[in-house]
Amino acid sequence: MFMLSIVVPVFGVEKFILDFAESLLPQLNEKVQLIVVNDGTKDNSIVLLKNYINKINYKYNNIIFLEQNNQGQSVARNYGISMSQGTYVTFLDPDDRVGNTYIAKICENIENFNPDVIHFNLAVFLNDTGKKINTLCIADNNNLIFNSYENNLKMFKKALWFSVMRVVKKDFLNNQFFPVGVIYEDMIAFPEIYKNVNTIKNINEELVYYRIHLGSSTQGFQPKQIIS
Repeated sequence: MFMLSIVVPVFGVEKFILDFAESLLPQLNEKVQLIVVNDGTKDNSIVLLKNYINKINYKYNNIIFLEQNNQGQSVARNYGISMSQGTYVTFLDPDDRVGNTYIAKICENIENFNPDVIHFNLAVFLNDTGKKINTLCIADNNNLIFNSYENNLKMFKKALWFSVMRVVKKDFLNNQFFPVGVIYEDMIAFPEIYKNVNTIKNINEELVYYRIHLGSSTQGFQPKQIIS
């Protein structure tokens, strides 16, 4: 059993996969499971990732690769959930980056507070220039809060449902958590869990860097964009 499972669907990201891997893999430890779901990618994304893992002589046995025909991000994420062994689960896109303290901050807050959900913020940057253009802030403090109507109202007004901005106890997820065949499935899936969530731990830091470019990690036809 791991403390945390990170589910990463992969499709058509060979331009970005090494940048992603270089930001995440050096932070992994024996408490964290990485689940890479190959969503039928036709490029060298998976090959490049496996080569990088071999190159750095990765020492832990906590990375698993899953294979499926191209069925989209929702199916890939649900497959990852079904195979996850972590008490907590989170999701990353392999065309993004994580901050240097991503793993440490998440694990520290799990160990110290055991919340149902962890929230943190997202930095948005342009691929062409690398320039940060926005911060999406779901956590404006570092408090452990008890979920309430007022908190949910505030969160729904912000409408920041990106899966990469939260860590969730696996108890609140199921193998069909993400709806299939819809765009922006996060906006449908995540509001539901807050009906049952009791505690939320905020981390008022940008832990993930969200890359804006044409083409998304699992739907090559869909431009990656921000909902505001």
